Amino acid sequence: MTWNAPIMGRSLARPEQMTAYALRDNPFAPDLAGLYLGLASRLGVRGDVAYAQALVETNGFRMDGWAERGR
Repeated sequence: MTWNAPIMGRSLARPEQMTAYALRDNPFAPDLAGLYLGLASRLGVRGDVAYAQALVETNGFRMDGWAERGR
């Protein structure tokens, strides 16, 4: 599946939505949505998209070695 969401711009999701989404898959996911949104907004980056990519890269914040090496 491919989805070409622009990384630059304003976030569309609220931190509560982002956290709820992560917790559906991993009940131990850390509450990082606010951090992503805050830092990203300073850079003009969509924090919701960055957060979603972090979920992909870390297997839902499990960080269990699932992500491919060298990414």
